[in-house]
Amino acid sequence: METLYPTALKWTTDLSVNCDQLNDHNRALLDVLATTENVIAAVSSEVLAAWMLARLDQFAQLLDAEEIELASADYPELAFHRLLHDEGRRIAAHAHTQLRHCASDAALTKLVRTSCTSLALWFVRHVLDADPFFAPYVDSRYRTP
Repeated sequence: METLYPTALKWTTDLSVNCDQLNDHNRALLDVLATTENVIAAVSSEVLAAWMLARLDQFAQLLDAEEIELASADYPELAFHRLLHDEGRRIAAHAHTQLRHCASDAALTKLVRTSCTSLALWFVRHVLDADPFFAPYVDSRYRTP
């Protein structure tokens, strides 16, 4: 099946943040978001809604894990970085609210497609624009050699 998911939103080494643990989390999120069209085509609405909730949870856990890592590394810009994460959290919260109010299978499909794309777009921009600044601070146990 041909996917409508933009290639630019798939994991590439350009998205590496010099931290193996965070790279693995980032890659996993983008990889699963890249399967959105396949999931939409293959599952029932109930399963699709559950899948979307799981993606929103995965996104929240990724942001939380990054903040924990940055706090443990005494990252001096953590407060500002959290503000940047708040924008991603707003996108996810909006999707979560809309998910509870989907009145049809077509509305659910559109919501999942647009929400996953919006999350991925925000996420890729965030990784490229903000995450490189914390690379010198991440715990050396997780640094890419």
